[in-house]
Amino acid sequence: MVSYDDIVKAGSNIGGWEGKRGFYAVERYYEMAEKLRVQGYEKLQAGDHRNALIMLLKFAKLFEEIQKQPKLDKSSAGFKKVGKDMLKAMGEMEELKPKVQRELGMHTAAAAAVTTAAAATAVADADVDD
Repeated sequence: MVSYDDIVKAGSNIGGWEGKRGFYAVERYYEMAEKLRVQGYEKLQAGDHRNALIMLLKFAKLFEEIQKQPKLDKSSAGFKKVGKDMLKAMGEMEELKPKVQRELGMHTAAAAAVTTAAAATAVADADVDD
């Protein structure tokens, strides 16, 4: 049986994108982040809440990695777009969290903080309001 922790764990796995500072061009990260975001919203439209949450968590994790890139220009249009998309995705993740928990039969408050902790930290560190 899949648990909520399994969903969060799957969402934090971005494969070879993690920890490769400067290996890929920042624009490549933006492209991958957009693909994950779109996939998340496609799953959401299809009513697949679990996989939508997983894809949006992956998007959040990749956003975290983007902020670690040495050639990142926080004033660039690409960064501002992905930052604004991240803020919107955080709202979607907050709405998905109780739905997925209900689907999994979880009704505890303890699981409530897990979903967006990393995303909230990443957005708090980013300057996307410009």
